[in-house]
Amino acid sequence: MTDMWDRSRPEFAEIFDRTSQEINLEGCTTPLQINRVLNKETARAKVKAKLSKVAVQRAYMAWVAEQLDKLIHKDFSGRAIYEANRAPREIIAQTLVYGRVEARKRVLAMKRDKVRSNSGFKIGRDWT
Repeated sequence: MTDMWDRSRPEFAEIFDRTSQEINLEGCTTPLQINRVLNKETARAKVKAKLSKVAVQRAYMAWVAEQLDKLIHKDFSGRAIYEANRAPREIIAQTLVYGRVEARKRVLAMKRDKVRSNSGFKIGRDWT
């Protein structure tokens, strides 16, 4: 896993997207809140790994816990808040405020409205 603050590597949006698929980050507005949610999910994954009777599931849950620990130590939360403040209308900021599903709807609606207002083509207009 790379450093979250490395500007030469643009994959933070992909990492955030994969993380928000599994973990609900709605309402997290500070790095402390994001870390609290990640710590809770890490603890939950560790418990599932201990209680699992199937070796494959046990290994997978241990891997998930390890990856979440890496996110916490690589300052995932600080970078998420930084990106949200840098671009408040983009998907990362909207996900932190509204949750993943509602954020996608809002961002797509904003982009749709932008395309409609910039196109110059009016539906139903007589071009003759």
